[in-house]
Amino acid sequence: PYPPVCLVSHDFPDTGDQSILWLWTIHNKANLMLAGDQTEDPASPKIQWPSAQNCPACRNNGNRWTPVLTLNGETWNQVEVLRYIRSIYKAENIKQTPQFVATEDIVEKVLNNLKKELKSENNQLFDEAHDKIIKFCKK
Repeated sequence: PYPPVCLVSHDFPDTGDQSILWLWTIHNKANLMLAGDQTEDPASPKIQWPSAQNCPACRNNGNRWTPVLTLNGETWNQVEVLRYIRSIYKAENIKQTPQFVATEDIVEKVLNNLKKELKSENNQLFDEAHDKIIKFCKK
């Protein structure tokens, strides 16, 4: 069920904190593999995230009781990484984009165009699907 890159990390998460760190680990492993690739966006370079500039404490070993993780040659303070990720993704920092709400007439127009393109003018299966979609839109 997991993509091959995910299987690099054999310990699957059991808790919310473990899930956050697990996804973060997979993200940084993927970034390491993609860094310098021809598909890399120069505006968003594939770095080990978060950067040392954005979270200096994330790379701080803390004290001997601080849980640390060595990932891609760097030592990470797990407590600080979790704190940083939570601060970035807390509800008030997530910008909501207005969702496009397709009205029934827009859906009807799209379906009619699709019907013409597929040459499905007398297709009972298409008509049934059409009716189900319109019924769903009316909910």
